[in-house]
Amino acid sequence: MSSFSKFYSLFKTFNHWPIQLGEKTQETQPAMKKYISGSYNSNEIIDPQKSLYHLFVAKKVIEETYKQGGKILFFTNQPDFCKIVETFFPKNNPQLILLETKWIPGLLTNWSGFNQSLAAFESREFFPHQRNTFLRLQKRYRPFLESKVDGKQEAPDLIVCLDANDSIGAIQEAFRLKIPSIGIANTNIKINPSKITYPIPGNTRSFRSLYFFSRILVAGLCKLPKPMEKETQQPSKNPNPFNNKKILLK
Repeated sequence: MSSFSKFYSLFKTFNHWPIQLGEKTQETQPAMKKYISGSYNSNEIIDPQKSLYHLFVAKKVIEETYKQGGKILFFTNQPDFCKIVETFFPKNNPQLILLETKWIPGLLTNWSGFNQSLAAFESREFFPHQRNTFLRLQKRYRPFLESKVDGKQEAPDLIVCLDANDSIGAIQEAFRLKIPSIGIANTNIKINPSKITYPIPGNTRSFRSLYFFSRILVAGLCKLPKPMEKETQQPSKNPNPFNNKKILLK
């Protein structure tokens, strides 16, 4: 059985109706009509064959980027989606970053400035009355600090957005810098899907749908061996920057 056949068999084990169900017909983005096979009760129906094909392509892109030693940034700012991804997300892997806050403007287009902010956060001391500030910045910077290699943080080679409508800033910055991007796009996507290098037509408002997409895109990374060039590198002197960080919070 081919890889795609196994892929399709897994799809059939799900109640795949939520995956195919799009938004209202009057809200459809014209560029998404090529992925629609019909409508039901004024809701668009996404062609399952096209959705699976693009999901399969995106999965291969993620795996190839990982095998070549590239850094992959997964982004979602919705807590429910993040909990799904964390179920499958490999732990303590410097090649993979899971950003679960709101998109940081200029994260990609001003990468040097963002690295300066990281350094400032590491060297800063926080006092008890700054607790809320510390927790907010910690949530923002922790994924990047924990993925440093030899004290350096490299820009991502691939962006994976679990909901294109909530990732417009990330997609626009990636498109401007010609960084490949993957995004799950519902029929009412608010940005031209041509700006997404590998769009995946699918429902982004269903828990079962996001569970299926996350399982396919993320779970396979746990089974892949680490690239040789990453294995031969010396471990970071401070693998967990929060262990040695001087914090005055009680």
